[in-house]
Amino acid sequence: MQYQISYISPQGHAKEMALSFKRIFPSSTPVIDLAKTFYTDGTIHLIGFEFQDSDVERFPETLINFLALLEYKEILLFATCPIAVSEHRKAEIERKIRSLLPVHCKFHTLYLCQGEVYDTVLEQLAQTASENPFDVGTKHLLEQYRMARGHPNREDIRQGYRVISAAFQLETYYKAIVP
Repeated sequence: MQYQISYISPQGHAKEMALSFKRIFPSSTPVIDLAKTFYTDGTIHLIGFEFQDSDVERFPETLINFLALLEYKEILLFATCPIAVSEHRKAEIERKIRSLLPVHCKFHTLYLCQGEVYDTVLEQLAQTASENPFDVGTKHLLEQYRMARGHPNREDIRQGYRVISAAFQLETYYKAIVP
């Protein structure tokens, strides 16, 4: 099996996670920035990206184009999102992802964790909330964005290790690296 880790990371969260996840794969595993190149030689692909806002239905175009090239590959996606996503909502997102994949590939799962947003986005949302004090939706979104500060964190990475190790049956290697 030849592994490949790829990412799309405007804010740096997916890159940070990709580099952390590399620890549980063979040292020869490439880590590819999809903003620079598409490289699909691996048979098992771990692909990271970032939802830029609360719209978890909107996938980066680069991701969509890359997924289309992965016929006969195994795929696990990981992503950061500024809002907490329920298991039901995650299942809906995974269904949409499956519709973007080639027919002949194996999709393992999507690992989601929170990822903080740019300070400017947080400031704009706080301004909107202060101008519209009765807008419950904006206040809730602001609270979610604030909760995402500092994420992804060490526990997010550890949970990602668990998900990846279980999907690719890397349990022994995982236990040796992450106590």
